[in-house]
Amino acid sequence: MNTLEDLKKALKAHEAQAFQLNYTIADDPELSGEEYHACQHYVDLCRSLGMEVEEQFTGQPTAFRAVAHRADKPVFKMALLAEYDALPGVGHGCGHSANGAMSFLAAAALKDLADLPVDVDLIGTPDEELRGGKVINFIAKVALIVFSCTMLRYSTFHRRRPMPIPISWLLTTTASPSTARQPMPPVNPGMAAMP
Repeated sequence: MNTLEDLKKALKAHEAQAFQLNYTIADDPELSGEEYHACQHYVDLCRSLGMEVEEQFTGQPTAFRAVAHRADKPVFKMALLAEYDALPGVGHGCGHSANGAMSFLAAAALKDLADLPVDVDLIGTPDEELRGGKVINFIAKVALIVFSCTMLRYSTFHRRRPMPIPISWLLTTTASPSTARQPMPPVNPGMAAMP
């Protein structure tokens, strides 16, 4: 098995789904706590790939948890976080549509790696701009089931490369929804990397 080559092939195989997911969510922006369409797109897409999906994860109506990969003897457990809420009057100016689509792409690709010794979940974290859904998920349940929690996000400096952000950083910066208080241009920074 050549894990790197297998991963590249799996990423390529799911690339169009991730782009379409981003565009679909970007074209239908839903505010914090109201992301019913976006959540359903993720749930349907994950199920279409054979992932087991738990809806209303941690009691949040627009949260989900999809089991992307289970190893026979996992050496590691991780969660990929997907955001999908929008800002009032701006839409997806923070890039949540693209960030979440990248997390979906990573989960879909890792799902296809048969010999991967890691358990992988994709967790939908709604309501980021208002209440900080990933913190609610983490406190309620995620800390009990995973060792590492990673979110893929485009930085403003390196728009063409995803930048993994460890959960320890997320917890210190999103205990209250910090992005909602920062001025953002009315464009999606992640869209710069989309074809």
